[in-house]
Amino acid sequence: MPQHTPHRFFLTRQSANILQDLARRCESPAAISVLYGLGGVGKSCLLSHFAQKYAQGQKCFHLCFDERDGFHAFGKPASTQPQSQLESALLQRLPKGSILLLDQFERMSASASQALFDFWQRHAAEKNLKLVLAMPRDHLASFQRLLEGSPLAAQSVELKPLDSAEQLEFVRASCCAEAASPVLSRDLRKQLAASGGYFSALQAFIDQHCSQLDCVAGKAVRSQVWIWRYLLSLLLLAVGAWLFFQYRAVSVENTAALPQATPTVPAVQSISRAQKQQPLAASTVEMPSAGSSVESQVDSKAQDGEGEAAAPRNLAKPALAQAEPASKKVIAEAKVTPPMASRRVDAAAPAATLAPAEKSIADPFEKSLAATRQWLSRSDAAASSIQIMALRANRNTRRSLRTYLKKLEKAGVDIEKVKIFTFNRSGQAMYGVLYGSYRNSDQARAGIRNLPAGLKADRPMVRTVKGIRQDQRAKQN
Repeated sequence: MPQHTPHRFFLTRQSANILQDLARRCESPAAISVLYGLGGVGKSCLLSHFAQKYAQGQKCFHLCFDERDGFHAFGKPASTQPQSQLESALLQRLPKGSILLLDQFERMSASASQALFDFWQRHAAEKNLKLVLAMPRDHLASFQRLLEGSPLAAQSVELKPLDSAEQLEFVRASCCAEAASPVLSRDLRKQLAASGGYFSALQAFIDQHCSQLDCVAGKAVRSQVWIWRYLLSLLLLAVGAWLFFQYRAVSVENTAALPQATPTVPAVQSISRAQKQQPLAASTVEMPSAGSSVESQVDSKAQDGEGEAAAPRNLAKPALAQAEPASKKVIAEAKVTPPMASRRVDAAAPAATLAPAEKSIADPFEKSLAATRQWLSRSDAAASSIQIMALRANRNTRRSLRTYLKKLEKAGVDIEKVKIFTFNRSGQAMYGVLYGSYRNSDQARAGIRNLPAGLKADRPMVRTVKGIRQDQRAKQN
């Protein structure tokens, strides 16, 4: 059964980056930060979450302005006071190191705005005060005109609507249990896409359709996925086996059609063995022509009956003695060049031509981590870089960052300038991605304008070595 959870803060990668950016900016005295975006995108919820999670240990005041020229503490409309008393009732009483969050700044009157900035110009640096304003996008230009001619400077960041995946995750977190996922029909998906990713429209969608959604347990969904993967694996295995047997059958046919080669080495081996086993027979084959006359004399005497064959054998001994060195020479040559020598040379030849194995290229992700650690240990505290992305650490984060580095390299970005570091924010381990190295934060801010287009998608911001070291010390603690 769906469980509707209204008005809860939903953390995304974009909102996590903005919260981290605001926390970093609040480290500087007299800092002014502006959070802008379209109405209903979730600026008030983000400021409330910032006051609860990121401003812990600091005195934080979260105020809202209404259309009746009044202001009150966030979530406490009963404590409304007129805006004309803002300076006397609040600003002059702010303790040192306070953070002032002003929501719906577009409803603030001109006189109250002027009093706020006059007070900020006189006392903010002395008391180490920080100011964060939230306003719609169309009011940003008038706010910038208000600061013209004054020494005050503000840094702005935009909160954008949720994308399709984040919208579905928001619906799951609002309507389903922790281990369940919503099943949306085609019509509901169209209505969800029509919300545009604004929290106000998403909340209306949930209020209307939360009871109609079917939440399926995550294990059941995963089991169905694994069943399809198993069937697909069996299909691929069957196709691979069929291709293997087809290839083997064709190879056997081609081998049978090839002409039989005449074996040369076995013939040499048989000849040498015959010469070793029958040296005398081989010598008679190599006997000179004089041997034939001796044999004819022996035959003629045997026919005449003169004695036995002993005399002719004695006469043939010199010829046999002369033929024996020739047979030994043949055997010696066979020993000098054994028939298997050619096989040994052929077997050794490929080993001589093998090239040494090349050293494996270092992993760009690990290489960037090591280079960043070295940069942080050797750089001054004022050294800066540009943070182009930050994301929470999980089991898929390293693979995602390796894929991200490959995309940057294909896009022509010099990945030697990319740095990756780990830090901790409110108990959550995170990864940060930096680009470039600068001597100070002013040069880094100027470098943001010259960034490649592919590095500006996630609202790049300036990070100092000092701030990164503080985040990493928080991780160690």
